[in-house]
Amino acid sequence: MAIVRTTKALAKRIDLHYFKRHHPLRSLKSGLSWGAAILAVLWVCGTTRRSSVVFMNGPVSTRHQLFGVSCEKCHEPWGALQTLTRGDEHPSVSDRSCSACHEGPPHHWQTPPEGARPGSKLSGDPACIHCHQEHRGHTALAALADRTCLECHRSLDKNTPSGYKLQNVRTEGKQVDSFLSGHPEFARIASRSGDTARVSLNHSVHLRKGLAGLPQGRAQLACEDCHQPDGARAYMRPVDYETHCAACHPINLNDDRFPAKMLPLPHDEPAVVSRFLQTSFAALVASNPEQITVEKKVRRKTEQIPILGDKELKADAFVQEQRKWLEAQRDAAEKAVLGPKSQTCQLCHVVTQPVEAAASEQKDEAASGEGKEAAAAEEHQKKAPGLAKVEPTAIPARWFVHSRFAHEPHRMLQCVACHTEVDASEKTSDVLLPGVETCRECHRPEPNHARADCVECHVFHDKLTSTHLNGRNTVSEVLKEYFGPASSGAK
Repeated sequence: MAIVRTTKALAKRIDLHYFKRHHPLRSLKSGLSWGAAILAVLWVCGTTRRSSVVFMNGPVSTRHQLFGVSCEKCHEPWGALQTLTRGDEHPSVSDRSCSACHEGPPHHWQTPPEGARPGSKLSGDPACIHCHQEHRGHTALAALADRTCLECHRSLDKNTPSGYKLQNVRTEGKQVDSFLSGHPEFARIASRSGDTARVSLNHSVHLRKGLAGLPQGRAQLACEDCHQPDGARAYMRPVDYETHCAACHPINLNDDRFPAKMLPLPHDEPAVVSRFLQTSFAALVASNPEQITVEKKVRRKTEQIPILGDKELKADAFVQEQRKWLEAQRDAAEKAVLGPKSQTCQLCHVVTQPVEAAASEQKDEAASGEGKEAAAAEEHQKKAPGLAKVEPTAIPARWFVHSRFAHEPHRMLQCVACHTEVDASEKTSDVLLPGVETCRECHRPEPNHARADCVECHVFHDKLTSTHLNGRNTVSEVLKEYFGPASSGAK
């Protein structure tokens, strides 16, 4: 009789409890699995006792290498878990950790909330780690991508916190997509207000070929003869009279009445010039008393005769005449340098005359409609009676204070490649800075062009509100804090 082989019959032959019985291969696999897990835990524990690098998902930035393996210096305890459970409002690295080393001044808010500490971060600013993200191999955490800035600057009206106002943001600059799209003209160019410096300068004359009056004879000046970079080769140092002007423009009296050995006069306040003249004339009299003259009628004529030749003068009268002569010479010299008709100081500077001279000058100029206000002169006379006042030049040290620039990377260019109108400039009021279109010729977000990132020129934090650079730790304290007591005594 044939045997019927069914699935049910075959299943009954299988031992369903085979896995409960000991088997060498299964024991080996189980032992290896548990052993590997235990070794991994021991390795992690042993490694973290010496360093936390095992938990890092990437290297820290260059500036943070000092404490790059001390996670607790930045990270809050269980901070990552709080971020996962409670959202980005509770980051693993708090702003408090950053401000322990970085002052973190606020953005360029013009109207911050009342009671805000100068230089402190404001509630309207994002968290530090929103922009500065560590463990991504950045050389500099401040080198941000444009998208970080454009999160707000694509629509500033919508993204500016209520009650806040930004500095130097015009209507045409509230929707920026890139340096090529939406970025407005530079404010100092767009305002067309001109250069308001109180000094007279004609670039066209100074750059003329065959310019006379130079120490080397007739020649042509170059930009670098007057404009020289600072130590960082970023900005230009202020033009200084003694360094850049005195060789061609000495301060002379331009009057034969005064001795040549008194020249040149100091380039200083009128009061200093007056004292210099007084001292110079006194020294001249001491060495050459025959220079002093006195008015005297000789045969019905008034003549100037040497005071030493007047035998009728007594001692007291001699001293009085000597003083009168000194004061007269000093006053005449001051008028020759600072007077309303002089072209010495007035060649470059705006000079406010004393009240008496200003009033007289106004009468002379009233007919031509060029009368001048004497209020500034009156105020000056309260402090220095009888002296003219040289107005401060008010030359800007930096034109774009809310951006950064460096001449050094542009050294391959001629100055006139960017400052295109210098050769033709005849007035101080001409603003000779390049406009945004000039910069866009090279700086474009395209291949074979210079960078055009936001952070190339702009910074988020308003460094002008920073308080000081005086920290609170010594070198030993810093080493002890980050590396332990053994490092604080290392040499």
